[in-house]
Amino acid sequence: GATSINKLIERVSGSKATIYAMFGNKERLFAAVVESILDGTESFVTADEVKGLDLREGLIAIGG
Repeated sequence: GATSINKLIERVSGSKATIYAMFGNKERLFAAVVESILDGTESFVTADEVKGLDLREGLIAIGG
């Protein structure tokens, strides 16, 4: 299922204001997570290629 910002806040003990100040919205947060993952791996997929995809589609694009 979809991950809510509230669940994320609970998990990281942060605040909604901080998340939105840093990333603007869930889509940008997701893109940052994907980019962070890709930075540590050799991949043929770029963050731009998964931009706009939902979580499931993005992970499939990354993992094949």
